[in-house]
Amino acid sequence: MLPRAVVYDPELTRSLPVGISVASALNAVAHAVEALYAPDGSPVIALMAEEGIRALGCAIGAVAGRAR
Repeated sequence: MLPRAVVYDPELTRSLPVGISVASALNAVAHAVEALYAPDGSPVIALMAEEGIRALGCAIGAVAGRAR
């Protein structure tokens, strides 16, 4: 079974527990890091991965701060 569409709606993540949100963000960072050393990578992919890591790094702190 394959999905026909994927919907990304950040509003749906607001009700997630903070721990799950942080774990999900760290998983996304891991995927971005993977893209940096993939054998079939390109300069464009590397730039996107670096920007993703930067953005996620900033966001994780904000999300984790919600728990306080």
